Amino acid sequence: MKENEPNDTGHLVRRLAKDDIHAFETLFTRYHKTLYSFARNLLPATIDAEEIVQNVFMAIWNQRKKLHLSSSFGAYLFGIAKHMIYDFIRQKSNIRHL
Repeated sequence: MKENEPNDTGHLVRRLAKDDIHAFETLFTRYHKTLYSFARNLLPATIDAEEIVQNVFMAIWNQRKKLHLSSSFGAYLFGIAKHMIYDFIRQKSNIRHL
């Protein structure tokens, strides 16, 4: 695939920044399963992994105008997921200690 083809990730991110819902859907389809597997490996409950994935994609949509990635979109996506998972685990741990 050439860099500026319609399904190139960089092209999709640029379209996403212009409010293109189809670009968002394509990125969601492309990364959802892998991101879910990543979250599921770190979290014991399926529902928690599903919630994290949903929150990651909501964050991407909400920040779409500010996405100026110097690294890969996948790395950015998994970085967000990692931080959300760690925050989730930390919050659960704090609740148990109360």
